[in-house]
Amino acid sequence: MGSDARGTVFGWTSMLLALMTLLGCGGGSAPPPAPSGLSYGRNPAVYTLGQAVAPNRPAWSGGEIRTFSVTPSLPPGLALDAVSGVLTGTPTVLKPVAIYTVTGMGPGGSTQAQVQLTVVDVPPAISYGNDSYTFTTGQAIAALVPTNLGGAAVSWSISPAIPAGLVFSTADGSLSGTPTAVSASMSYLITATNSGGSSSVSPSLAVNPLPPSISAQPADTTVDFHAAATFTVTATGTGSLTYQWRRDGAPIAGATGTTCTSDPLVTADDGAAFSVVVSDGYGGSTTSASAHVTVRAELATWLTAHPRVAAAIRWQFRPADPANAYLAPADTDKVAWAAWSSQQQADLNQAFLDAKAWLAQGAHPVVMDPAGLTDEPVNQHPQTSIDSLTTLQWVTPVHMWKLYVAHVAFALAQEITHPLPWSLVDDTDETLRYLLDSSVKAWNLPNGNFWMGTYAGAYPPALRADTRPHTTFAPPMWTYPWLQQAGLIGTTRQETIGKVLEWMRGNMAHFYGPDTFGNHQAVWQYRGHVPLSKIVGGTIDANNPGLGTQHWTAGCHGSVGFLHAVLRVLNVPVQPVWICGHELAYFPSEKLYLDHGDDPYNQVVKNHPTSPVLNLLIDEATYQAWFTPDLTVNINGTNAAALANVGRKAAEFQ
Repeated sequence: MGSDARGTVFGWTSMLLALMTLLGCGGGSAPPPAPSGLSYGRNPAVYTLGQAVAPNRPAWSGGEIRTFSVTPSLPPGLALDAVSGVLTGTPTVLKPVAIYTVTGMGPGGSTQAQVQLTVVDVPPAISYGNDSYTFTTGQAIAALVPTNLGGAAVSWSISPAIPAGLVFSTADGSLSGTPTAVSASMSYLITATNSGGSSSVSPSLAVNPLPPSISAQPADTTVDFHAAATFTVTATGTGSLTYQWRRDGAPIAGATGTTCTSDPLVTADDGAAFSVVVSDGYGGSTTSASAHVTVRAELATWLTAHPRVAAAIRWQFRPADPANAYLAPADTDKVAWAAWSSQQQADLNQAFLDAKAWLAQGAHPVVMDPAGLTDEPVNQHPQTSIDSLTTLQWVTPVHMWKLYVAHVAFALAQEITHPLPWSLVDDTDETLRYLLDSSVKAWNLPNGNFWMGTYAGAYPPALRADTRPHTTFAPPMWTYPWLQQAGLIGTTRQETIGKVLEWMRGNMAHFYGPDTFGNHQAVWQYRGHVPLSKIVGGTIDANNPGLGTQHWTAGCHGSVGFLHAVLRVLNVPVQPVWICGHELAYFPSEKLYLDHGDDPYNQVVKNHPTSPVLNLLIDEATYQAWFTPDLTVNINGTNAAALANVGRKAAEFQ
C-alpha cells in the first residue's frame, strides 16, 4: 500500500481502539491512581486548653481522597472534617502527647498520616501583690498567698533559699512562718509551672530585727521663763541607734542625741510637746511619748528667784476682826503671792505684761476710764450725802483688787525692765511692805468693802505701820506719764523725792474749810478723799471761786497721801506717820522724814525758792529727838513737845 493508504488504516485503527475503550470492549481499563504522602502542616501540634486552634490542613499527592477519618478519637473539642480533612476546634480537656492516625480514602486507595497532638493548659500568671516585703524577727508574718490569673500551677519553686524560719509551700506557692534571723533585702525567684509553661516573679524579701524599744520616756518638765528645757530618752535596739527630736511634730535641727536641750523658752512656748524618733540601721523606728514643757511666766520666774519681794506681795483677804473695823490686819489676814489662787496670779501676770508692753512702747499718756480703774471710784460709804460728815472712803473689793494689782504689776514691770536706777531687790522688808502690801493702801472691812485713809477722829492706829494715806490712787499708767512730763523722775530716789517736793512747793495750796464730804464736793467735785488727778490738774473751790484754779490739797493728810500716791509709782515708798492729829511723811528707803505734810507749800518755804527743798527733810535721829525714840508708834492725842515740832523744819527754812 502506498503511504496514503497506510495512514488511513492507522487512523481508523486508533479510532476503533478509542471507541472500544469507551464501550468497555477490548482488552480491560486502567485503575485510578492511589493517594499518597498524606501530611499535616503542623505536626506535632500543641494546642492550648480553651483556645481555638488554627485550621490544620492536610496535603497529599497521587489520587483523589474523598473521605478522612482518624483513630483514636481526637481530644474533646477538636474535630476532623471528613471531607476536607481539616483539623479544627477548641480543646476542652487537657491531653498529653498522643499519636493520631488520619486516613484519607479515595477511588484509587488510601493514605495515612501519623499526627502528634498535645493539649496543654494556659500558662500560670502569678502575682504576690507587692514587689518587696519586710518582716521582723520573732513576729509571725501574714501568709503571702499568690494570685494566679492563668492556668493552675502544678509545681512551685523558689530560689535562693528563703530566710530562716519562713516556709515556702511547693503545693500552692504561699509563704508563711516566723523569721528567726535578720536577713538583708534580696530578690527571690518564684516560679509556677504547668503543662502550658511557667510564670515567675521576683519579690524582694528582708527580715529586720525588732524595732528599737524605749525603756525610759522623756518626762514633762517645768522651766523658768527664758530657761532651756532638757529631755532625755533611754532606748535599746539592734546595732547603732539614731535619734531625731521633734517639737510639736517638726524635727529640731541638730537634736540627734539621747538628750535634747531646747533654746531658751518664753511664755509662748508653754505647753510645747517634745518627742523623739529612735531608729536603727534596718529601717525600724519607734516614737516616744510626747513630753510637755510648762514655762513659768516671766513674772513668776522672777518672783520665785526673789523670794523676799514675792513674800512682800500680800493681799488682805479678810477683815482683821469682823466686829472691829479699827483693828489693823495681821499677816494671818493676808495671803502672800505664792499662795494666791491661779486666777489671782494670772490677773497679776496679765497686768504685769500690759505694763511691761506699755513701758516698752514709750509709756504714752492714757485717759482714765470713769467706768473702770479711776481715781474717782464710787464711794461706797452710806453717808456720803451728809455734807457735815468727816470724809471717809470705801471702795468695792473689785476696785481695790484692780487698783492693787495694777500698782504691784507696775512696780514689778519697772523693776524687771529697769527704767529706774534703783531696785526692789535692794530694799528692806519694811520698804517692800509699803510698796507691795495691800493693807498700806486700804483695809478689808467686815461689811465687804475696803477702807482707804486713816480715820481722822478718835481712832487713829497706835502703830504708825497701820497709817493709811488720805488719797484715791490713780492708775499707775496715768500717773507715770505725768511724772515724766513734769520732769519729776530723778537719778536717785532722794533726788526724785526732792523733785516732787519742789513741784509741791511751786504748785500746791492748802484747801479752805473742814475735811467733810460737803467741802470735798465743793473743792474737788468728789465726795471722797481727794482724787490725785484733781490735785495735779487743779480745781476751782466752789466756796472760794475768786481764787481761781488751784492745786488744792487736803492739808497735811492729803499732802502725805499725794506723796504716797505719786512716789509709789516710781517704787519710792512713803509711810504716813500720825503725830498729834497731823501727818508726817517717812521715806523708808532714805531713812528721812518730812516733819509735816504741809511743809513744802509753807509760806516760809515758798519765800525761799532757791533754797533746796530737800533741806526740809530730817534724819531718823532728829525724828527721835523731836517726836519719840520709838520708831514704831504714832503719837495720838496731845503731846505738847511733839506737837511743837510739827512743821518745825519749815518754820526754820531759809
